[in-house]
Amino acid sequence: FVKTMTAHEKDTFESMCTNAQGVQDMTNARAIIAVMSVVDKDGNRIFELGDVDELNKKSGRAIDRIFTVACRLSGLRREDMEKAVGNSSGQGGASPSV
Repeated sequence: FVKTMTAHEKDTFESMCTNAQGVQDMTNARAIIAVMSVVDKDGNRIFELGDVDELNKKSGRAIDRIFTVACRLSGLRREDMEKAVGNSSGQGGASPSV
């Protein structure tokens, strides 16, 4: 199941997508959102933050489906997220929450 992220999870996501210089780095955004949003039938997260690298190795299509639903449920505009993810070279980009 894909659930709405809590305020704390959204803050954690934003923090993880900011590099040491304070610049937005959306390199792992889709996998991080999957970690924060995918749960079992009891609402327990299936993944942990340490799973981001492994999730990045999974089907891009499958992770993108999770990303799309999680963004919609959590009030993150897909257009802004895609713009930010596409601008993940450390040059800045749109805010992950709108």
